[in-house]
Amino acid sequence: ENRGTIVANDRKATRHAATSASLARLGLANVTTTVADGSTLPDAIGTWDCVLVDAPCTAEGNLGPRTRESGDYRTFIAGVQEALLRRALELCRPGGRVVYSTCTFAPEENEAVLDAALRAFEDVDMAEVEIDGLRTSPGIDAWRGRTFDPRVRRALRLWPHESGTGGFFAALLHKAGDGVAEGGVPVMTRAEPALASAAVQGLVTRYGVPEEAFAGLHLLARGRYARLVPSDHLMPAAAEHVASGLELARNRPRGKIATAAALRFGREATRQIIDLDLDRARAYLARERVPLRPSDRERSA
Repeated sequence: ENRGTIVANDRKATRHAATSASLARLGLANVTTTVADGSTLPDAIGTWDCVLVDAPCTAEGNLGPRTRESGDYRTFIAGVQEALLRRALELCRPGGRVVYSTCTFAPEENEAVLDAALRAFEDVDMAEVEIDGLRTSPGIDAWRGRTFDPRVRRALRLWPHESGTGGFFAALLHKAGDGVAEGGVPVMTRAEPALASAAVQGLVTRYGVPEEAFAGLHLLARGRYARLVPSDHLMPAAAEHVASGLELARNRPRGKIATAAALRFGREATRQIIDLDLDRARAYLARERVPLRPSDRERSA
């Protein structure tokens, strides 16, 4: 529904380029990207309904040529993973959920990390998960003479020879109790209704995008781009922001509509549009001339 608040955090700002491209392609306005060490996020960032820990790992599940990681590195990265999962569970509200995932086969980075979390948090349990159409195997409860909490068998392992994917591991943890996510700065204190924007009015008047398409969205004008964000979005405190919301247009008079906004609202347009058959679409994508037909002119009037 493109409402509420999602925060996509990474320790390295350079990794956000791929995230930003995906958010633009999907037309998502309810995401703020931040740069911080996930294992030391301050309490001021608030508590959350759900947290996904897509942990750094030795990537054994990627079966192409790669460098074999040393035992010292495996010990180091397992410590990082434990710290990330521990902080995620601390920031998850009572009654909330945490997903822990890696793309490695190593039990030291998977079941052992879950075992440490289950021992540290008495109010955390693991949930049974089934995904229709996906062949999975349970987690393992023993490795090299070490036994784990039997609940780790509720995790999912994907083996390439069984599922036709790379190697993958995922687990769903549930925190007992009932609570409400808290924290963040309401975006409405820093933004104005989207329909007050000249760029939005241009989409409405020139392209016939209905005003209802912008219901519940506010305009956040800072940096190079004006951005659309849901009115109920909460800006996370105590973390360096990369961006919030969906790029609308350059933050200047007569700013060009951003590609992200065109992808999101173009489907709502009722004027100045042309329907292309497959051959003309291919020609357009090949940067060839596509002459207008009389019916095209009527459609775009």
